Amino acid sequence: MNTEGQSLLEIIDDPSAEVAGDLEVRGREPRILRWQASPTLDALGTRVGITLTLRDVTREREVDRMKSEFVSTVSHELRTPLTSIKGSLHLLRADARALDPGQRELLDISLNNADRLVRLVDDILDVSRIEAGPIPLSLGRRHVREFVTQAVDGLRMVAEARGVTVVTVLPDDLPDVRIDLDRMVQVMTNLLSNAVKFSPSGSQVRVTAAATADGVEIHVVDHGRGIAPADLSRLFQKFQQLDRRTVREVGGTGLGLAICRGLVHEHDGDIRVHSVLGEGSTFIVRLPAAEVLPAVAAERPSR
Repeated sequence: MNTEGQSLLEIIDDPSAEVAGDLEVRGREPRILRWQASPTLDALGTRVGITLTLRDVTREREVDRMKSEFVSTVSHELRTPLTSIKGSLHLLRADARALDPGQRELLDISLNNADRLVRLVDDILDVSRIEAGPIPLSLGRRHVREFVTQAVDGLRMVAEARGVTVVTVLPDDLPDVRIDLDRMVQVMTNLLSNAVKFSPSGSQVRVTAAATADGVEIHVVDHGRGIAPADLSRLFQKFQQLDRRTVREVGGTGLGLAICRGLVHEHDGDIRVHSVLGEGSTFIVRLPAAEVLPAVAAERPSR
């Protein structure tokens, strides 16, 4: 298992562990070295040393930076004409009397596709911000019900159209969390949108929350197709669409879960998934309680 940010000393306690990280070498020509340490074992499986490898990844990091800057710039430039196009289309649709049914249908299709493009641009910009991180957050003390309810209300019509019922079980005595409300609504909207889209008509999506030793755990449970075990490891990566046939049916960019993970991590939380193929999936979001967040943030490794 490769783990970012671990100390080499952790190998002492876990002979099977492998640790890795980046090392910045400052000088006339600064370099970035990717290091990886793994235990060296003898024939009996006893650790007799540590093997340390170094690889110069300066060029790779520079290419990644240039790519992120290019994507961010292009996305910003796309927003202005898209906003203008959407405004013009809305003005045309407002004067419905001048349009026949066929023209109105074409106008609605154009607006829907313009909305999809805007969402895609917004997702790409969010990914760019998260990768450049840390992103600015407007943090405040909130109850879980605030952002879950907003997300559920925003998706209620979509769920009803698909014949899916969304049920929430949110106890009053949950500890408060310190979050950016808009960003956490974005996370829950993404998770609920996926749950609704991939659930069969007549099924139920449940959102539950419970207190943990140091915070709150939120579960988003669906009874859809589930995710194959081989796909779980890449589920939160960018542009990952695991079932092409399903994606064609319900749409999607493959960025939503990557954004969810990035935003939850920015809140010093964690997100994971448990899924059984053919039975459904449970996405689990853990957030620290507002009282323990300062200590958690202090321990958070710098980027």
